[in-house]
Amino acid sequence: MKTITFLTAAILVTPLAAQVPDRGGESRIQVHGEFVRPREVIIPRSGLNDLNDQAENQIGFGIRLLGEIPGTNNWYYTLGGKLESSSKFASKPSPANSHTDTTGIMYKYSYWTVGAGYLWDLAPGLNLGAHLEVRGESLNASGDLYADPLPSTAQRVDTSATYVRPWGRLSLDYAFKAAGTSPFIGLDASVAMLKASQANSLTPSYWDEKTVKSMAPQVSFSVYLGLKF
Repeated sequence: MKTITFLTAAILVTPLAAQVPDRGGESRIQVHGEFVRPREVIIPRSGLNDLNDQAENQIGFGIRLLGEIPGTNNWYYTLGGKLESSSKFASKPSPANSHTDTTGIMYKYSYWTVGAGYLWDLAPGLNLGAHLEVRGESLNASGDLYADPLPSTAQRVDTSATYVRPWGRLSLDYAFKAAGTSPFIGLDASVAMLKASQANSLTPSYWDEKTVKSMAPQVSFSVYLGLKF
């Protein structure tokens, strides 16, 4: 429902944004679909070897607004964010992992972003961009974990964290008309410039903010479409 509401708002805002009076600089609005892969976590187990596990891939939707900074050429500010996406952990109970079950834990991820970037004109309508952004990432791990030999009692996991860190992003897009109002399509790749380390403590206390931060994605990839005016 959140995704449907978001996309509906984006569709309504885009044609309205194109009617904003020209202030001497280009503006852009774009909707993106983003792929992220949460990082691996080590799950300590009483009397057993530690288990490496990882939440599955996530795809979420977001929006970005770009505006050319007054008094500059091809320098843009960026505002935006990504809606919440979620995925479960992957370890299913089996004799090989001493029946540890992490599939009841969901990892949720979303962010807001603000930054600046420069767009190079490679050819009419074709732009390469380099962007430096700050993302405020919202992270949550919640659900039931079974990490002891059978019979096992569920350990309740419910931890949230906010992670503010710098990201670098490269973008490449093509506008169907080089000048004036035009739709465009593109793709980009982003990398985080900081990463957290997991807490070192015994289960279940290791499911703290530091550990949840350590699972935050380190890279992301997206495709997008939008309108420049």
